[in-house]
This record gives sequence, C-alpha cells and structure tokens, in this order.
Amino acid sequence: GEDKEKTKERCDGTYFAACVLACTAVFLLAATAPGIDALKNRPVSGILSETTSSDLQKWGSEYIAGSDVKYIESAGARVVTIRVSSSTSDVVALLGSLNGVLFPG
Repeated sequence: GEDKEKTKERCDGTYFAACVLACTAVFLLAATAPGIDALKNRPVSGILSETTSSDLQKWGSEYIAGSDVKYIESAGARVVTIRVSSSTSDVVALLGSLNGVLFPG
C-alpha cells in the first residue's frame, strides 16, 4: 500500500523532470541551431511522378522512386512531386517556383 504510493510519486516526479529536461534541450537546440534558416533556403527540385503499372495500382496510380528522392536530397535540395496527372496550368505554376526538375526514365 504505502510503498506502492511512494514508488508512484517517485516515478511521476522522475517522469515530469525528464519531460522538462527534454523540452528545455529541444528549445535550446532549436533556438541556437545555425542551420534552421539554411534548411529554408535550400534549393527546391521537382521530380516528375511516373504512372504505376497495372499490378501495382492497388498502392496508387503514380509514384516517384525513393532512390530519386534520396539522390536529390543528398545534393542538399528539398524535393516536391510534380504529378503527371496535374493540369498544365498547375505544372507551369509549380515550375516557376522550382530550382530544378528531375525527369526519371
């Protein structure tokens, strides 16, 4: 009875202290991280999606290869998908805000 209550109080206090410590660490890292603005200023590259073959349609009608995404990201760019099913006006609007495009295939 009494030992169980003391253990519960000790665990609750330890959990609270750990949460406060973790939140403080995250706040300090975010506030002092030099790369936060650099992440926003990275180039943005689009990858044209490809139509999925009939046997893979259950997972979606379009895809982009993960290796293509990793390739662009390894060069320091952010990746956006250019859907092959998008309208011409949507693609033109998107292309105006990109720094590059990867056409797979």
